[in-house]
Amino acid sequence: MSDIQTWYKQVPPFTRIWLTATVGISLLAKIGLLPAGYLILQHAPMLYKFQLWRPMTAVLFYPLNPGTGFHFMMNCFFLYNYSLRLESDHYKQKPGDYFYLLFFNWILCVIIGLVVDLPILMDPMVLSVLYVWCKLNQDVIVSFWFGMRFKAMYLPWVLLGMNMILSSGSIFSLVGIFVGHAYYFLKFSYPSELGGPSLIETPFFIKRYFPDVQGGTHGFGVPPVGQRPVPQQQQADMAGFRHAWGRGHTLGPCYSRPVPVPLSFTRYENNVSDSNAPPVLVLHGLFGSKSNWNSLAKAFHKNTKPVRKIYAIDARNHGDSPHTDEHSYDHMVEDLVQLYKTLGIQQASIIGHSMGGRAMMLLALKYPELVEKAIIVDISPSTGLGTSNTNIPLFLQSMKMIQISPEATIHQARKIADEQLSRIVAEKPLRDFLITNLVKGEKENSGKFRWRINLQSLERNFNSGVAQFPQLTGEKFEGPTLFIAGGRSDYVKPADVPLIKQLFPNSEITYVQDAGHWVHSEKSTEFAKLVLNFLNE
Repeated sequence: MSDIQTWYKQVPPFTRIWLTATVGISLLAKIGLLPAGYLILQHAPMLYKFQLWRPMTAVLFYPLNPGTGFHFMMNCFFLYNYSLRLESDHYKQKPGDYFYLLFFNWILCVIIGLVVDLPILMDPMVLSVLYVWCKLNQDVIVSFWFGMRFKAMYLPWVLLGMNMILSSGSIFSLVGIFVGHAYYFLKFSYPSELGGPSLIETPFFIKRYFPDVQGGTHGFGVPPVGQRPVPQQQQADMAGFRHAWGRGHTLGPCYSRPVPVPLSFTRYENNVSDSNAPPVLVLHGLFGSKSNWNSLAKAFHKNTKPVRKIYAIDARNHGDSPHTDEHSYDHMVEDLVQLYKTLGIQQASIIGHSMGGRAMMLLALKYPELVEKAIIVDISPSTGLGTSNTNIPLFLQSMKMIQISPEATIHQARKIADEQLSRIVAEKPLRDFLITNLVKGEKENSGKFRWRINLQSLERNFNSGVAQFPQLTGEKFEGPTLFIAGGRSDYVKPADVPLIKQLFPNSEITYVQDAGHWVHSEKSTEFAKLVLNFLNE
């Protein structure tokens, strides 16, 4: 019983209340304690007998009999699964916004139900919420009956098709899809794709009653690694390439600007040649590391004319760079400036993907004299992130919850981590990418497994330090700038172009067809060609 209580208390509040009320009212009607005729949506009793509870009970009640029981259970499953995901992921920090989503969808379901005479609204209400989740996670692979796997964007239509085949309930599914699409279009599509204002804004009084949640920490996982000492210079022969750390910086009690940390990097250079061309600095995205760029960095070094040194860098709280409680774009920029000084670099071309792209943008805007050319990969300076990848806080929480015995091998540990992450992350390639950060500690530390990324710091600082680009006034970078975006990604939207041109007036934007957010790995050949053409101009 305690396990059930623990599970029940962990369900987010709106999902818990909705599921409890649905099951409770339907069961009470089944055993006769509530008259079913008083629970359905009918306009005459509402208008003439003031039975004003009917719009609410019509959404919560479902008639139970041997022919409808399985359908009711499936509805409860979809309600729990997708309402929970929305509430604990996309709307985790904004409970008022999720309440308003439910309110908007409920009102629209009731209006349509009264117009077309639908007495029971559980199906359209559940499907409307499922539809919103599917639109926000279009490229996530979902599993369905008989081992079928497909992108989330198709799930509502698969359910519609099943209802058309197995029952006469297709009108309920169509209403749910329409309601969900109405919310998604007014809230997300119209502002981001058509450049219009957001037509659905949560009223102030709801925000006061359900205020936004700021930050938050959890007591699971490995504690952050402190400012571990880094050797002044470490080198490892890697077929002509070297790996090194900077000299570091002495930390003081309080400074007016962020205190930098020494960043780990891999240097790609041919010992035979000695070019004076500005080097290229490459910074990965969230969850990444310098090793992700190994193949591309070698290709850049080999094919730049004149030959350039390439530095692939680990951001703070990632890879081999120090872990800190702070994580913001201002901190990352100061880390990069310190690296410039450590390496004696006067000016460099820069490449940054996603989070790394925003750090590189801010570097160019604050210190334009340090940047020759800028290449920004699938990210914009606008606020927020693309709607196709909104599960990041949930990923971080899930990774912290993973527990692995120190006796396991690295292969066994990654298999265990993959199995546990699969409950949250449906996409196998994405799980594999996250698990690259799992490493086994030294024997003197009991050989425990740990994450190379600082989960606590990234989760705590995600909304303020990663999801939001700093607001700037007056700064601009007038050097050559290339934005490379994925054709299937929405991290660089048409509505972002005016701001891009304002901050980077000498910029061009190129879309790589059939590429998602990870343009450089999905279409590496096309990406390398774009980068080399731009650097060699």
